[in-house]
Amino acid sequence: MLLPLLTAVYVVCALALTAFALGTTVLLIAYLRYRNDVITPSQVVDLPVAAVQLPVYNELYVVERLLHAVAAMEYPREKLFIQVLDDSTDETTDLIARVITPLQTQGINITHVRRSSREGYKAGALAYGLSLLDVEYVVVLDADFIPPPDFLIRTIPYLVTNPKVGMVQTRWGHLNPDDNALTKSQALALDGHFVVEQTARSRAGLLMNFNGSGGVWRVKTIEEAGGWQDQTLTEDLDLSYRAQLIGWHFLYLPDVVVPGELPLEIAAYKQQQSRWAKGGTQCFTLLMGPVWRHPRLTLAQRIMATLHLSQYLVHPVIMLMILLTPPLLIAHAIQQIGLGALGIVGLGPPLLYIISQQALYGNWKHKLLALPALIALGTGMSWTNTRAVMSGLLNQREEFKRTPKFASMKSNNPAHKHYARLVNKSFMWEVLLSLYTLWGVWVAIHYAPGYIPYLLVYAIAFGVIAWWGVRDALGSATVIMVQTVKRGILMLGIIMFALAAVVVVQSQTGTPEPTCPNAPHTRLIVHERARVATEDPRPVNMRSQPGTDNDRIAQIASNEVFFVLEGPICSERYAWYRIDYNDMIGWIAEGDNTSYYVEVFPPGL
Repeated sequence: MLLPLLTAVYVVCALALTAFALGTTVLLIAYLRYRNDVITPSQVVDLPVAAVQLPVYNELYVVERLLHAVAAMEYPREKLFIQVLDDSTDETTDLIARVITPLQTQGINITHVRRSSREGYKAGALAYGLSLLDVEYVVVLDADFIPPPDFLIRTIPYLVTNPKVGMVQTRWGHLNPDDNALTKSQALALDGHFVVEQTARSRAGLLMNFNGSGGVWRVKTIEEAGGWQDQTLTEDLDLSYRAQLIGWHFLYLPDVVVPGELPLEIAAYKQQQSRWAKGGTQCFTLLMGPVWRHPRLTLAQRIMATLHLSQYLVHPVIMLMILLTPPLLIAHAIQQIGLGALGIVGLGPPLLYIISQQALYGNWKHKLLALPALIALGTGMSWTNTRAVMSGLLNQREEFKRTPKFASMKSNNPAHKHYARLVNKSFMWEVLLSLYTLWGVWVAIHYAPGYIPYLLVYAIAFGVIAWWGVRDALGSATVIMVQTVKRGILMLGIIMFALAAVVVVQSQTGTPEPTCPNAPHTRLIVHERARVATEDPRPVNMRSQPGTDNDRIAQIASNEVFFVLEGPICSERYAWYRIDYNDMIGWIAEGDNTSYYVEVFPPGL
């Protein structure tokens, strides 16, 4: 009973991954259809009063850069208010005070807002700051972003000239995309989201989201949607859906770019992704009901919103498949299912990244060299994100944890260690998962070579994520050792891929000669109806597993019909055939102590 259940779980997981991949393909098609559409607002002569909110928490290394960039915005000074929403508990507060004093003397309306507690975290800070303002429009910028001087001039008109638009989101750029393999792969992933996915959702009329930074809100939209709330760790996604469900439209501007800093360390990236995964899952549990009950949403909007809100559920699905694959291969439970055709839809995500790079960069082919690192990053993060998703499903309360940022300075500077996180608990789990999937590769070599590349990718991915964590923790003092480990991992990967290629090629050149005793080729009946004939009138025993001492689960009389699923599987004295007899799956043995044989049924086939 357990084996069919686990097999069914595996199939459901495979179908779920197919659905996610199909969703990506739909967005890619929508992008290709609408990418050349141009939206131009009418000219605005009298610019409205606006505010820029800067939620800050312990951002010692980037906050000064942010303040100077915002102060340099091209907008009438008498109509622009800047709020520094500072919840910091370190030297950041003193630095902010020193920076804004000369800015205030220059006539810039900038205020330093401090709260008595960090209640509600970022959402609480934004809500508190909004209560102190009397403006029509508000910009939200995280501390690690640098807005261009013409940011407001290029975004505000879309809101002023269209009263139905409640929020305008701009594209994230990157301040440090070439720092290391981690930042290169992150840049590739974010480009796919901001170039293809956000453009497609906005222009195809699908529900989209404010990304937490680089967006301009109509204050009326925030108020009518219920305001900023801290019931999830992704307050931006939560408010976005609440606003659109009451009728507000969102607009995405891919040509307005606000560059931000990418996490340099894998621990910082894990912290960021865990927050997004948990918060996104919390939004999934809160908003799925309203989405599907909404009377004005089309079926396509509901389906794509479901895939959008549940996007992080892909990680526990992947983990289930990873854990189930080796034992199900040993049990011969999934070799004959035939899920290979579903892999065709898996071409959608890689094409999304390729097209996004082609749209942005003249050297896009060079940028795609980071794709293997992105694959390792996306798959190797499955364990970390799975834990976050499960926490989100259980709606466990958690502190909003900031992502460490260091501006142009290196994160291995000892002075930065109080902002960075060292190797976290997931490190050992990733090592164990890498070893487990390596064992899965060994299982696949013996039972189903076609699964070798799939398992090998995860073995390497978990190993790479674990190694990145160790590298960041060790720091520059052990660069030589890290480089040695890096070369060793690279060589191991090359050897493993070469081994996989050899095994796959061998598996496709034909079935190897059977080595079972007393099992002539003429008796190998696979995927055919068959009957058993024996000179002994006693029934043939049907066993639960191939072997000589397993439990007997049925007996087959002479000339009974069954279906041979596979064979022979060799043991020391017998050739075993896996069969289906009266909807019962088991094994029968042919060897030196038996006189029955299997033949094609009906005769003549």
